[in-house]
Amino acid sequence: MATLRLDCFSNHIRHVADGDVPPKAVADLSKRLVGASTSLSTSELVDAVWSVAVCIGVPNTEPARERLGLFVRALSSAGTVLPQTFHKLLDEELLDLTGFINAHMFTKRMTKINTDQVYRQHKYNLLHEETEGYSKVKTLFGWQRRIQNVLA
Repeated sequence: MATLRLDCFSNHIRHVADGDVPPKAVADLSKRLVGASTSLSTSELVDAVWSVAVCIGVPNTEPARERLGLFVRALSSAGTVLPQTFHKLLDEELLDLTGFINAHMFTKRMTKINTDQVYRQHKYNLLHEETEGYSKVKTLFGWQRRIQNVLA
């Protein structure tokens, strides 16, 4: 039953992307469906939007993606789905079309974060690091000699 309901709603979203149905009408319908106790959850709604976005991700379908962006914006402005939920689950191109983010700045920031996490050398305080190998043995013998000299 839930799969049938989700498929039906995905078809409504596809009609929005095709331009057959205005985004505001389907956004109002989704608000009523999400508000009902036995209907769609917000995560199912965002999953349906994502699946349609993936299906129309072909390069020559820019008007369809723009209409889908308008639909996402209408869902957010109606209060059906929080923008943070869209930020977590949708790709940056669609979020850019909705106006939630600037795709160029987002890509630049993600590149910087990735570089910082993967390639940046972390500096350590060498005085607090434990010595290893030959230098550790030499240090231990040095301490033993000092202790023997103090005790003698």
